[in-house]
Amino acid sequence: MLGHGKADQEARRASALAAWHRPARMEELLGLNPDDLFSLGREYTALKLDRQAVRLFRAAFPPALRKEDRAREIISYLAILGDWPGTARTAEELLAAYPGSAEGEYWWGRAFLEMGQPHRGESHLRRAFQLQPTLSDALFQVGRLEEQAGKKK
Repeated sequence: MLGHGKADQEARRASALAAWHRPARMEELLGLNPDDLFSLGREYTALKLDRQAVRLFRAAFPPALRKEDRAREIISYLAILGDWPGTARTAEELLAAYPGSAEGEYWWGRAFLEMGQPHRGESHLRRAFQLQPTLSDALFQVGRLEEQAGKKK
């Protein structure tokens, strides 16, 4: 039974790759609306087609800014996929639209940290924790920064 699931997954992955090159057949091959970039991004992520998923999420982001929850979800996906430049850019755009967004501050700071720019990320991580004290990972990331600074000294 387990082998059958893997075969299904590989067939779905092959369909996704074919649909990538023939978007007009997206609905036929994957059963998804080719205009629903967010759902397509999730599908490509699930199929471990990360490069394509990043492109889909980046394209889905500007319209998603109308709904803060959806925009935050896209930023999270970009981070999960390791697209730290995309995470930084979209978090900055989220903060422009929603200045008090703790998640926007967190992801912007975290992206800078992951891109090796801790001096740019620290204030955003601290701000995220100030805005939402339950966002404990922001404090953890600040601790990482302080630990790294201590090792350098």
